[in-house]
Amino acid sequence: MSASAALISISVHLCNRYGFPIPIPITPNNALVKLLTGLNGRITQWGYTDDIQEYVRAFKAEYAAAKVDDEAIEAWMEQRGKWLVEANEIMGDVSRFLSEGWLETLSSEVAGLLWQHISGAVWKMQYMSAFLQVYLDHMV
Repeated sequence: MSASAALISISVHLCNRYGFPIPIPITPNNALVKLLTGLNGRITQWGYTDDIQEYVRAFKAEYAAAKVDDEAIEAWMEQRGKWLVEANEIMGDVSRFLSEGWLETLSSEVAGLLWQHISGAVWKMQYMSAFLQVYLDHMV
């Protein structure tokens, strides 16, 4: 393993430990670190989880609690609609990040590992969003 891959491996371990979906490579590029820190913050605040099964369990419990009366379910649907909009905005930010060429500023090894984690995080966000959308579609 090269030195750059070892550094990203340490970064991945620290991100996993603190619940961040995207590792932040050890780099002197402060702008890159700031962008990734911001994306991690938004994704985490949005409700991202690495454990899809736990998300499904928590979602079903939340849905069951909300569907007890019309007012609660309407409030829940409105909140979840905003959550979907925010997910799309975050994924747009990730797309812009990728299209701006930030990965090209890193070694190919580090860029590959970073891409792996970014695409994994986006896939999970899309799964979480699609799972909700299926429920919302059946409710209307």
